[in-house]
Amino acid sequence: KILKNDNELVILSQVNPGFTRNVRVKAKNIYYQVETLVFGNAIDRALNPERITIGLKEKDRNLSKNFKVFLDSFKCPLIIMNYESAELTKISINLFLIAQVSVTNTVSSLCEKIGADWTDMVPSLKLDKRIGQYCYLKPGLGISGGNLERDMATIMEISSYKQIDNSLINTFIQNSHDRKKWVFENLKSVYPDLNKKLKISILGLSYKENTDSVKNSPSIETIKLIPNVSIYAYDPVVKWNVKWHNNATILNNLYDTLNDCDAMLIMTPWEEFKTINLKKVKKLMKGRLIIDPYCMLLNDKNVHRDFKYIYMGGSQNNKDLKNGNKLTKKLT
Repeated sequence: KILKNDNELVILSQVNPGFTRNVRVKAKNIYYQVETLVFGNAIDRALNPERITIGLKEKDRNLSKNFKVFLDSFKCPLIIMNYESAELTKISINLFLIAQVSVTNTVSSLCEKIGADWTDMVPSLKLDKRIGQYCYLKPGLGISGGNLERDMATIMEISSYKQIDNSLINTFIQNSHDRKKWVFENLKSVYPDLNKKLKISILGLSYKENTDSVKNSPSIETIKLIPNVSIYAYDPVVKWNVKWHNNATILNNLYDTLNDCDAMLIMTPWEEFKTINLKKVKKLMKGRLIIDPYCMLLNDKNVHRDFKYIYMGGSQNNKDLKNGNKLTKKLT
């Protein structure tokens, strides 16, 4: 009803391959553009793309003059292909990101068991040109936010229909599921009972920094796993009531969550968490456990001296590194 015969339609949504070719609307031209939005960095990504990828009905067709002038104004590589290639390119970008995250998570978990430290390994990995400076080498708490999960579901559906082995995607999904329990498992290793007497401080509720989205948030998933514990949470932007836990309260001040708490869990890598005053934290907390998946406090000497500090990929997470030594001897 809105489009006219001389209009042009550009589709940027997540769609299954084949969708754009089957769109039936009044429009002079229909394009599929690969959108690479990153939550928390949307404006910069839109204004300064690394490249622009456009899908056409046939790849040897020309863009309209007005659309070509608009795209050229971004002064970046322009890649043209057919609809299906562009639609699959969008999905593939996310799959390669998921693959990097999954390998990083797996190796960082191994580090925790054998006495290696992932943070020491990363600089060497990045200097390998086959891996590179921009590879995603930060361990995480599973895939969150919705977009990546949708692309995995799409590939699972298409590959099953076309009878292509999708066991690799299944592995990614399982890895993500397991990683969301990482904080819970480490908390339970220190406090096996996880009873009502425990008071836990949770810092960060959004699924990542610079957004207020809590969709599939590792923080919310962890809260659901500890229903009998008293939880006091803080997030710089998520302020609405916590509906996922009867004993959870959101406070407006980070340090208020720490009064007499037994453990502090840093669940979102907000920049302000890097400057937490650990001397103040020590006075406020009853316990001495800090679980910091994203290494926000790794470089603060006080955290290693005054607390039991657990972070992803850290060799100190293992109580007995001799187990790693025994494994090494066995393998060699």
